[in-house]
Amino acid sequence: MRRSGNIFETDCYRGRGIRDYSGNQILTIVLSIISLIAVIYIIADFDKVTARIAIGIANLLSMGLPVLAVLLGIMILVGRLSRRMRRSFWGW
Repeated sequence: MRRSGNIFETDCYRGRGIRDYSGNQILTIVLSIISLIAVIYIIADFDKVTARIAIGIANLLSMGLPVLAVLLGIMILVGRLSRRMRRSFWGW
């Protein structure tokens, strides 16, 4: 990969006969192990995990996040409309 510039080529430069893993394979193995551990934890403590999710969502909603999201959306719409009106005025 470093010689040819091909990003899809394997990035193993060990000699023949030696079992080699590319960076992508190592990352896939590590993330698979982490996912397996997370699945086992979720299955073992399903009630505790769902309770934590429910508490987190309740806290998020009670913080006023929806109000902030609506205000941000209104500001974006007003900004787009004012820019579009300005452009159409000078464009004719």
